[in-house]
Amino acid sequence: MAARGNDDSYALDNQAQAHWDTGLFEQTALLGLDYSSQTLSQQQVSISNLAQRVPIDIFAPVYQQPLPALTAAVDSGQKTHQLGVYLQDQIKIDGRWVVLLGGREDWARTTTHNRLSGGSTTQEDHKFSGRAGVVYLTDIGLAPYVSYSQSFLPSSGTNFSGAALQPITGAQYEAGVRYQPKNSNSYISVSAYDIRERNVAETDPDHPGFSIQTGEIRSRGVEVEGSVELIDGLNVRFAYTADPVRTIESVQPGAIGQRPTVTPEHMSSLWANYEVPRGELSGFGVGAGVRYVGNSYGGTYAPNPQTPRQVVPFYAPGFTLVDAAVHYDWQQVRFAVNAANVFDRIYVAGCYSSTGCSYGDRRNIIGSVRYQW
Repeated sequence: MAARGNDDSYALDNQAQAHWDTGLFEQTALLGLDYSSQTLSQQQVSISNLAQRVPIDIFAPVYQQPLPALTAAVDSGQKTHQLGVYLQDQIKIDGRWVVLLGGREDWARTTTHNRLSGGSTTQEDHKFSGRAGVVYLTDIGLAPYVSYSQSFLPSSGTNFSGAALQPITGAQYEAGVRYQPKNSNSYISVSAYDIRERNVAETDPDHPGFSIQTGEIRSRGVEVEGSVELIDGLNVRFAYTADPVRTIESVQPGAIGQRPTVTPEHMSSLWANYEVPRGELSGFGVGAGVRYVGNSYGGTYAPNPQTPRQVVPFYAPGFTLVDAAVHYDWQQVRFAVNAANVFDRIYVAGCYSSTGCSYGDRRNIIGSVRYQW
């Protein structure tokens, strides 16, 4: 299967915020509206059994043979428009308790054009999602919290039959604690979470190159992150995530209990940034760090084609990348250059089937200018 595609998207998010204090209660309310649009065009050409259709004798090869006409399997265009309205209220009670309540309503419309058949279909979805959380602020800098949130995310792409994918919906429970000593810029936080998502896309085992949507996946993970100010101007941030995702409902019985493809179980990062605190070079800063992404499940394969039932799981290897940045703050403007994968390492980001893997991004350098008012 050979494929190519083009994806254009843009988003707009506007917010209005109000704050008031009544003594016992201090509130911050947020009202927002965001809109996003995505246009996806994709083509896939079938090259299955090409070796049988154009045989080559390995002992007397004849090259530059004419290729037969390739069959177009997919030629489609898809437009997705999403509008969301949300309201959030953060209430601090007696300077100790912080309660967060929020709600959001989303409307999504996806139109899929099948250029092979000339037909088009429209799918409309809407859903309310809510969130709530409580934090308790102690005198010694400890802040334990619990939270619950729901999610709604339209999916781009189509399945083998050409139908648009259903939106991904999810729910998350989280509990943790953060510690930040008074008058300090250093902190550490530890959290545990339980996330469940429905309609997550995965590789269609019967039609390589296409996606199907599994029933439900679950992640019960732990996150540790923190920041330490070693000296004036030098800040070191670190993070580690253990994310044991498993499929708990699926149209593929063999997938239940397995890790979904292209999903690492361990991730960590370390970043150091130094900014000149004073003097003529005040505002100038440099940073560097490393990112580690553990191995990810890539599916199964049959080591012996004569016994396809004897399958073996395989994994894309983990990788470590180095990033760097240079920035300069002048009044209300920040000039920055960020470089990802500084040493231009070639690596496999993940495999979505036994015959399909994707390389990760090569060296990427971005310059930016940001104005804040």
